[in-house]
Amino acid sequence: MEKTAEQIRQDVIKQLKWDSRIKSENIFVEVTGHTVVLTGTVSSNLQRISAENDCRSVQGVSVVDNRLQVMKPATEQIPDEKIKWNIESALSLNSTINASMIEVAVNNGKVTLAGSVDQFWKKLKIEEIVSNVPGVYEIVNTLTVVPTHSPFDQAISTDILSAISRLGRINPESIHVEVNGGRVRLRGKVPDWQSYSAAYNISKHTNGVTDLINELVISE
Repeated sequence: MEKTAEQIRQDVIKQLKWDSRIKSENIFVEVTGHTVVLTGTVSSNLQRISAENDCRSVQGVSVVDNRLQVMKPATEQIPDEKIKWNIESALSLNSTINASMIEVAVNNGKVTLAGSVDQFWKKLKIEEIVSNVPGVYEIVNTLTVVPTHSPFDQAISTDILSAISRLGRINPESIHVEVNGGRVRLRGKVPDWQSYSAAYNISKHTNGVTDLINELVISE
């Protein structure tokens, strides 16, 4: 039996309350059909991202419109210099990242990342690391992806679809992969959150990808 919008809404609210990373008191959930709209405030970029992922994991959710605003807690008093030092230390400890290519600027808890990486997934990984540093409440990620070599767009598309087909749970014919200069756009329908996440992760880790727009829809 298909869930009603109110049943989906209640499940999303419970999922947000369950997640210990999120303070959900100021998050408001609206559901129309299978689309969830999140409004309100959270205290960090990590909470904003986590809330969206929690919504997508709920059965019956197809689309998430994340309008959450990140508000710096009034009690947050960590100096920008300390935040910057902690970020640079965390990046230098990750062996997959060349921290010397990353420029970090912090202004009142707002972090701007500049520089370059050689793989798209590293750009996202750096943002994830920075999100976990205390005192960070907003991230502007301007890192550019400069591959060490440039596969043809068709080869990128083929690699993504081949990897998706090997999963077995997703019909590759339901996925459209558009590649232009290394920028990938995913369209189509997947049956559940696991498939959605798997297709996204495959795409972001494919060699030659410089940017990724995920327009997949979860459709039971």
